Amino acid sequence: MVVLTSGCATATTPSVAVVASVAPSAIVVVSAAPTPAATAVPTPAAAVPTPAASGATFHACSPAPKTATCLLKPDSYTTASHDSFEFSIAEDGWQEERTVAGEFETRVVISRVKDPRQRLSFLSGPTGLTAPVAIDPTHFNIPGFKAGQPTDITISGTAAQYIDLEPAGAKAASSVSIEGQTITVEPDRRYRFTVAKIPMDQEAATVIMVTEAPADMFGTFVTMADKVVLAVKFVDPLTGR
Repeated sequence: MVVLTSGCATATTPSVAVVASVAPSAIVVVSAAPTPAATAVPTPAAAVPTPAASGATFHACSPAPKTATCLLKPDSYTTASHDSFEFSIAEDGWQEERTVAGEFETRVVISRVKDPRQRLSFLSGPTGLTAPVAIDPTHFNIPGFKAGQPTDITISGTAAQYIDLEPAGAKAASSVSIEGQTITVEPDRRYRFTVAKIPMDQEAATVIMVTEAPADMFGTFVTMADKVVLAVKFVDPLTGR
């Protein structure tokens, strides 16, 4: 509140005292509008990394961060998984995703940082007597999807096969069963399923590698992912080499 008070004026002369009669001092009260309180502007919170799922862990990234993903720089990595293997990353922009795997199960997932839908997963199949890889194409006869034919390849001297699957009018997700694993397939993505058998003395462990990406990105991504798949080196569980 601002208060303004007018002053009193008194005039005098040397011979005659003259007192000027003035009205009582007036008090003028001016009510100033209250200054509005400053609106508090919240300080932007720091970006909080996506928390990891309970029980999920990394199998290649070390030291492991507390986030849901871990950046993989171009390098070679050996997985701490049931069926251990070594893979190499040649380009920047890859990450490992946390996964939950059973005691006797391999589940390693790497993806592109900018679009994690471009993903390469390593899954364990059954362990049994050594036998040639033989993908059954009838397992891929899914309504709304079109499967290719099994193709023979070699991964670090180990015989393997792959089969491609692409959407052909699919409206909803479906699933395929391969080597004991049931894998969800989305209607907007293309897939490559690669199967290899890791020799272990008189037995062999099966590893399934699933390459997936949106249909319009698959051609570019599968070329990049195949560089990883075809250079995988399986680790002998008896010798560690």
